[in-house]
Amino acid sequence: LEVARQVFKKRRDLIVERLNGIEGMSVDSPKGAFYAFPSYSVDVPSAELAIILAKNGLICTPGSAFGSYGEGHLRFSYAASEENIRRGMDILSSTIEGL
Repeated sequence: LEVARQVFKKRRDLIVERLNGIEGMSVDSPKGAFYAFPSYSVDVPSAELAIILAKNGLICTPGSAFGSYGEGHLRFSYAASEENIRRGMDILSSTIEGL
């Protein structure tokens, strides 16, 4: 159990660091979930942004799926390998920069 906890803490810290390193994205460190829910500042609805990201190879949930207060956010799982998290954050970064 402790090994799994450390693995997920490392993944959480990685995704939080990468998300906060992307201009216009901001996230607090999740306290008990396997998801990060960053806000973003680009002027694109979350459902549309999630589709753009999916076309670029990154699957996420639009914040609007969680109600009107979720708009302007995306939900990312970090129950993935560190390699996949890095790859996903690379896709996110290049997509956001291109908007």
